[in-house]
Amino acid sequence: MQRPAALRWSALLSAAAVTFVAAAPDAGNDPLRQRFAAWKEQLSRGTAVLREQYLSLLQRTETEFAEGRQYRAAAAARREAETVAQSLGRSLSPSPPKTNPPANAPDASVASGVTLTAEHAELSGGVTLETQADGSSPVLTNWTAAGSGARWSLPEGLAAGGYEVELTFSGDAESGGSLTIAEGFHQLRRTIEPGKGWQEFRTEIIGTLRLLGHATAIELSAAAIRSSGLFRLQSLRLIPVPANP
Repeated sequence: MQRPAALRWSALLSAAAVTFVAAAPDAGNDPLRQRFAAWKEQLSRGTAVLREQYLSLLQRTETEFAEGRQYRAAAAARREAETVAQSLGRSLSPSPPKTNPPANAPDASVASGVTLTAEHAELSGGVTLETQADGSSPVLTNWTAAGSGARWSLPEGLAAGGYEVELTFSGDAESGGSLTIAEGFHQLRRTIEPGKGWQEFRTEIIGTLRLLGHATAIELSAAAIRSSGLFRLQSLRLIPVPANP
């Protein structure tokens, strides 16, 4: 059976990333040293090209799965694409918003879910919006007290049903705690584990939240906080779960 294209590219990328292992050339053999350096430089450039092609393939795969209402597969392709993008030294941007959206409007895509970004949140309990020096997406910081929160308006017409809640965030060894995500009637409470550093962002699906058909907003609030704060939150994403998977 032929493997899916994404898997074939993953195998090709892994093969291209193999590092040369050889005995160190003789100290006086400068031409050989130069040849080894040239080979390694060519391998590095070639691997970067393959990663770019693999990333493009993953993004197309996410779109195809989402259009086919295979949301779990679309989410898996998105997570893999984010990992590849990080290996290239950048992060994936959310889907572009509509022209001139209102200040508190979420970036919504019916096909692949709803992305709620930091800059569109209404903040409470001391949470602040922090811009990034490297120009990457802003984050919500200062989650240092129980009750700290962020609230997002939901787009009109969002279907009722179950949604996987995906968070992109970072933390250090002393961060973490627990949080609650609620849409008015239903809520989800989960534990957030410590991270590896404030600049080391990770994306995790923390559970499934049910939305009512008339839900207009969703709120994330800190329930318990460790010493250095809950986390630094970049975005919250709602991924529809098919009624009959």
